[in-house]
Amino acid sequence: MDPLNGEWEEHPIGVGDGDWPHGTLVAPLLPGGRLALVASYHSAEEHGDFPQLFEVPADPRVHPWPKRVLAQLPYGEEFVACDLTGNGQLDIVAGRYWLENVGDGTFHPYQIVEGDDFANVARVRVADVNGNGRPDILVVEEGLDYAVTRQAFFVRIAWFEHPGDPRRVPWRVHVVDKMRSPHSLDVADLDGDGELELVVGEHDPFKPYRSRSRLCVYKKAEPQGRAWWQYVLDDRFEHHDGTKVFEIAPERLGIISHGWVDSRYVHLWEIGQM
Repeated sequence: MDPLNGEWEEHPIGVGDGDWPHGTLVAPLLPGGRLALVASYHSAEEHGDFPQLFEVPADPRVHPWPKRVLAQLPYGEEFVACDLTGNGQLDIVAGRYWLENVGDGTFHPYQIVEGDDFANVARVRVADVNGNGRPDILVVEEGLDYAVTRQAFFVRIAWFEHPGDPRRVPWRVHVVDKMRSPHSLDVADLDGDGELELVVGEHDPFKPYRSRSRLCVYKKAEPQGRAWWQYVLDDRFEHHDGTKVFEIAPERLGIISHGWVDSRYVHLWEIGQM
């Protein structure tokens, strides 16, 4: 109603069938370009609570919004909307899966990698890594043991190479590096050279504050994305679903981040010379 003064009017959407939303996406995914809200749940793998799609009504104040299962996938992290097939319709990237927009409001899932590989993808982005004009998929994994050792493990930062026809699975996997449970990922041209860099933050909820978690930037060391330079920007703070790149002011970029346990502050790094 008046967001500058903090006045909002609340309208219910509905109730999801999982424990709590863990990843969401709003995009024109439905026939005619109609909007949909896609939600995943933290309980997806443990209890089989599959991602759901909520149709946004013509008047979004009308509730509840119609909902249905998006696909029967044990996935509970974030989504990215992207036209992977090149047919002008937005598909959905969901970790190690992608879902083809059939055009009638339904989505056909494909598993990008084989078997149980990359079962613990935490964050995902889409970008043309090797410069061939095709959208590739970038992921980071979560590697934590809460039950026994209470440790954060070194796991992969990787990208999946678009094969030309995205239905031709599995896609080729390229490992960029391994970091301590990287649970934060973004992609941006930080130095203005026309090439995209990766921004990654480590997640260690067991030793979170001023310990060993790093904020890193990865820059391609060769055009095909087969080798990367690593730049450590900071090593004081733990990161969880952070490291978002945004424009502070025209032509001034910043990285904003926060942690799971170290949650008192939101930190900001302004991009200077790398």
